[in-house]
Amino acid sequence: MLRYLLAFIGSVFLISVAGAQTRVAIAETGCSVEVFCFPGRFDQYPMEDGSKVFADDCVKDGYTWGILCIELAHPINNLAAAQDSAISVLDFMRLDNGMVTSKGYERDKELPLQKNVRGVSDRWTDDAGEQWKVMAWTNGKLLVVLSVHGKKEVEARVVNVFLDSIRFPEK
Repeated sequence: MLRYLLAFIGSVFLISVAGAQTRVAIAETGCSVEVFCFPGRFDQYPMEDGSKVFADDCVKDGYTWGILCIELAHPINNLAAAQDSAISVLDFMRLDNGMVTSKGYERDKELPLQKNVRGVSDRWTDDAGEQWKVMAWTNGKLLVVLSVHGKKEVEARVVNVFLDSIRFPEK
């Protein structure tokens, strides 16, 4: 009986977590992601090579939820090479945000419904003691980095809903 009660409470929790998110479009890229707080209007920045960067974040309950999308000016047809580019972006973010520890990159993550997409994940701690979980996804045309950070680590089930919710345009 207790086991059934715990299963019911767990399912109610998951339904309430799932209900707390909204799918938003990442500017005009064709990508979308489920968010727990609305990031607002994405800022756009040009890169030297002609690529476009769209970025924004929001804060909810002491956690910062970040979205960075790069529309590549020069698409990368090989997914392994595209993952290497994603790692380069993560390396830059690691340095730019003062990371002091890193778990190490986990490559070749897949999205169940989008076989032409690969991901790279990592966990970091910055110089202020904040815990980060980051996920970079790419299809070779777009590169999206999703991040969550705060003073304590976000519950895995909640953060994974966000990090794994990216959807790339079909074409």
